[in-house]
Amino acid sequence: MEPIGIVVCKSCKSPLTARNLEIGCDSKRSMEAAGDSYVHTSGPHIFPDSSERSRLTEDISLLDEIINNLSGERSRLKTRLNSLMPVVARLPLEVLSEVLAAACQTVDNGDGGSASEPHITPLFLGSVCKAWRSAAWSIPRIWTNCSLRLSTRRYHTQLSLLKEWLARAGSCLLTIKISARYRDQQKWALKPPVDLLRFVASYSRQWSSIDILISDSFLEHLSDAQGKMPMLTALRVRRIPLAAMAPVGDITIFSDSPQLMDVTYIAATTPPTTLMLPWHQITKYHLEKTTVPLARQVFQMATNLVFCKLRVVHGIFNTDDVAPFNMQSLEHLDVWGAASALLDAATLPSLQTLVCASLGSSFVSIASLLTRSHCQLQTLKLTGRNLVEPEIVTCLLQIPSLTALEVRDDGPKPAQQYSSQLLDTLAVSNEPFVPMLKSLSYVGKADVTEELLRNILNTRGQFEGHVDGLLGALKSVVITITDAQPMITFGEDMLKHIKKLREKGMEISFSVNDSELSY
Repeated sequence: MEPIGIVVCKSCKSPLTARNLEIGCDSKRSMEAAGDSYVHTSGPHIFPDSSERSRLTEDISLLDEIINNLSGERSRLKTRLNSLMPVVARLPLEVLSEVLAAACQTVDNGDGGSASEPHITPLFLGSVCKAWRSAAWSIPRIWTNCSLRLSTRRYHTQLSLLKEWLARAGSCLLTIKISARYRDQQKWALKPPVDLLRFVASYSRQWSSIDILISDSFLEHLSDAQGKMPMLTALRVRRIPLAAMAPVGDITIFSDSPQLMDVTYIAATTPPTTLMLPWHQITKYHLEKTTVPLARQVFQMATNLVFCKLRVVHGIFNTDDVAPFNMQSLEHLDVWGAASALLDAATLPSLQTLVCASLGSSFVSIASLLTRSHCQLQTLKLTGRNLVEPEIVTCLLQIPSLTALEVRDDGPKPAQQYSSQLLDTLAVSNEPFVPMLKSLSYVGKADVTEELLRNILNTRGQFEGHVDGLLGALKSVVITITDAQPMITFGEDMLKHIKKLREKGMEISFSVNDSELSY
């Protein structure tokens, strides 16, 4: 076999490749003229010189110098590479963990009710890159919020995923939601997801909040959780509708939860008493698809309520149909439906926020409630069809403490019945009409002109020379006219005035016929 020929550097005697030739030896001695810089050798005898030992020592020193130079160059290139990486990729694991945990947090709806579901899940974070996946898989608290919609086709896969998901949460407190499409609910009632229900019940000691679909056929498979929910604070029960006249069983498994305070019960015209609770400790309650008599039961049992929502309150009743009641602690009442019978019977001395949306809402009932309760109402939200503005004005005259007003009239109304009495009254400066008002939102059909809007801003806005003293200054004005005839336009003076108020920090929005006026 013939010897293999190689090319070596004449100075350092190291084998050269194309990469070596590109970089070169960083030394005065390493590269000489092209004609005699390299020597071609064959076979094993590369260094025939008799002074080989001294030359080897010299060459090793040269290589050490080259290595040091290359090491410095590598560090420089590494620093440059790091500078080109995203900042998040260079975060310490502890900081990255906090970022990922914040991304998976629920969001408060801002209305005092329950928080919404997080928009980002750990599975999504794990799909970004290997580093994020490694971090996400090692942070138990981002696995504490689990939402599952039952699927007959994917049930076994869902059960396996749920087991792994809750295992990753470790010993953290859990927020769990189990739901199903409406059209599938009866199927699940007839054939309950037994293994899933029992598995969820086995984690009951870690429940902090649970939102669960329930049928009477589910109850026996959740029974192991009873008496084992020491950390449960929020509960949402959506009861699967039963056939007409079918008997409804009581749900007892939550009756002895020592920290339960926030409850939502969605069960069509089913008495709230069928969900047995530690009523004395409930401070937030939301009842949907109910009637006035059933809503009245809530006030009889939950005497320490602070926040209450009653949705779709069916039935118009005389005041005599509901016995008078006094809720000393109630601060927020939200009623959608026939509210008059409830309001006429109530005394609410701590009420601060009242929300009414109903065809049958009577402003006389609201005024009577406030007079009887001697409360300092701060926020009033009214929604209805064809609201009678003179009644609204009369009602507001009795609420001098009001700081936020929202009126929404979404009913059909002929143009000849358009009114601007509410806005006209707000524009009057010589009467103390809702003098503490800071926020105004008005949506509806009204006879509005540029002059009227200007008067409202002049009377209620912050501007030089505003020394009225009777009226506070508005911080936010949102007016939406849904059918303006003729179309409203702003002149240059008005636009300058609005700009000046905005510069002073006032939020202003005027919209007409679904288009925001440009300014």
